[in-house]
Amino acid sequence: MAVVDGEADTLTLGLAPLSELELHVRVDADGTVRFATDLKDLIDPDEKPDVAMLGKALGMAAFFDEQRGFYPGVFPIHPGTLVRFSANGQEVHRFWDPARSDCMRTDVRTAGNHLRDLLEAVVTERLNVATERPASLLSGGRDSGAVTAIASHILERRGERLDAWTAAAFPGAESARGHVLDEAPIAAETARRWTNIDHHVVRPRQIDLCGRLDDIHRAVAVPIVQPLAVGWCEALWDDCVANGNRLLLSGDFGNYALSAGGPVYLDDVRREEGAWPWVKNAFNSLAAAPKGARGLVSGLLRRHLREGKSGASPIDPFLRGDLFEARRAAFERRPDRPASYRQWLRSGLRVSIGSNDVVSIDRPLVMTDPTRDRRIVDFVNALPASALAGPSDRRRLFDAAFGDLLPPSVLRPPARGRQNVDWHYSFVPSQLCKGIRRYSASPLVRSLVDCDALLGALDHWPSRRTLGGPIYEKMVWGVLPAVSMASFLYTRTD
Repeated sequence: MAVVDGEADTLTLGLAPLSELELHVRVDADGTVRFATDLKDLIDPDEKPDVAMLGKALGMAAFFDEQRGFYPGVFPIHPGTLVRFSANGQEVHRFWDPARSDCMRTDVRTAGNHLRDLLEAVVTERLNVATERPASLLSGGRDSGAVTAIASHILERRGERLDAWTAAAFPGAESARGHVLDEAPIAAETARRWTNIDHHVVRPRQIDLCGRLDDIHRAVAVPIVQPLAVGWCEALWDDCVANGNRLLLSGDFGNYALSAGGPVYLDDVRREEGAWPWVKNAFNSLAAAPKGARGLVSGLLRRHLREGKSGASPIDPFLRGDLFEARRAAFERRPDRPASYRQWLRSGLRVSIGSNDVVSIDRPLVMTDPTRDRRIVDFVNALPASALAGPSDRRRLFDAAFGDLLPPSVLRPPARGRQNVDWHYSFVPSQLCKGIRRYSASPLVRSLVDCDALLGALDHWPSRRTLGGPIYEKMVWGVLPAVSMASFLYTRTD
């Protein structure tokens, strides 16, 4: 939204809550205000980024309500925010806040029925814009399962079919370290419940990570901090397009509302409802699932355990100069991480880059997330926290809404799913070395990233599946983010 008031000589810009679009603003030295939905329209092709903000990104410090972006003088309008520009400067007003002082009191069954009606309405709206056969992402989890089931139900009434896409690991190791590695069998259980679903499983393929990161960074002009997901996302999106799909539904935002719940919400019960409801809910959760005692204790202590971690990072050996200092400073000054998804929302959560910006690069494909809808998020966050808190393997509200649509393996998962576990295969170290040598030709890259250290680390790239330990930490949380940052910096100067 952009409103010009000629009499008052003001410009007001705003973005809808939870918008999947972006809006950026640049204030020039002479006071001229320019705005665009594409960041590249506001920056010069070789404009250098703000190193302090790059450090914040690498330090995983959220940019809550901060009027500052990756380039000096350019900043994003956050969803749910109005910014008014005048001769006196600028004023920021956040007009959407999911925090509610008057919680909606209703029984879980009634709330579940309403949540289901809301999701069906939102998915219907998204499907109505499809000009080609639609598709959905389908993992072994709750959110993608609910979106897929609702979409299938809607299309079944229309006599239409739905393609469901699952990115899965190589078969042969179904679980490890408390995670489900191959989610394809669980996803297939959901798909088999609907006669109009065609289920497709995409196994790992090798990808030129540096080449694809260069394309992404040139297109979006902001850094992809953790490129791990590129290994499986790109293959799935390509197959989706080849199959003729042009609209892809996801459930990425579902943790914030659709499947809200679990032991971490006990902290919200204590904050919002007091000590006695907290004790009562904790006892009921333990009685309902005695085997979940470990998860319950973990949920109660998770925040304190997180805040006690050291400020060192596996990426530090691969950073230089101002970027190294900026990452350390950002970590040391980071705000406390909220304990639950509900608290994340109330802290001013924003997404720095819309997933569709990446999906649509060189592809006629639009990905949209029905779970990222204000009606759903407002409704769930109006409910008391005690209606959501519970054992780690159960979601009371979700079960009431979608329990009849999904198999027990989704409703009571034996373990959490884990994606791109075959990263050692997806990314080829010789290709990474080639890209790093190319990046090292840039003075900007050399001043901020230690390319020699990256090349040396790649000599130890694992030849088999590695899901933990020093090598995993070094490669996944050190080498890959540093390679991505080098790619981003290179595209600002090539």
